[in-house]
Amino acid sequence: MSGLPAPVPHPADIINDLFQNERIRIDDNIVDEIIFSRARLTPAQEEQLQYPEGFSPLNFYLIYQTSRYQNKHLISSRIQLVSFIEKQGHYIYGYYFNVLHQDPYSCYDLIRSRNPVEVSSQATITATQYLEVYNDVNGTTVILALSTFDKPYASLQYSHGCLYYFEQLASEGIVDIKIPKTKLTGVSKNLIK
Repeated sequence: MSGLPAPVPHPADIINDLFQNERIRIDDNIVDEIIFSRARLTPAQEEQLQYPEGFSPLNFYLIYQTSRYQNKHLISSRIQLVSFIEKQGHYIYGYYFNVLHQDPYSCYDLIRSRNPVEVSSQATITATQYLEVYNDVNGTTVILALSTFDKPYASLQYSHGCLYYFEQLASEGIVDIKIPKTKLTGVSKNLIK
């Protein structure tokens, strides 16, 4: 059966395996909280999204918010949007956008909301040129990703047990072999289906 596409994980497996919320302890004082939550866009916002040629949107979006805390005080927040897309129906991909001019969401609201969260009409959404493909490798859902913006790199990501693993590869080799362990903290309520 060689030459056939590898099986595409069911979307629920993609969410449960790859988009659980995360906590990363950077050091004794700094912690990153990464929260994923289903997002709702207006038709006008959806029309603004530009995709690589040949890809079609599935109209399923996630907010991806990274909040950095120092001594339990929020010091920075970054918001991205993940749009699930497909190409010729063989694979499911995630294409990333930066969300600017959007106040940070409450982590509690992102995690506990039963409905998709709204992106502000004042927000600016710009493509990051970062594309992920999701695949099933021997029963493990994995991400293979490529960034073509500024300094190109690729990454391999997957979860195992209650930890998330991420390796980033650039032309000089693995970028940071000392990435702290990432603890998975569960799926947001509006992603449980």
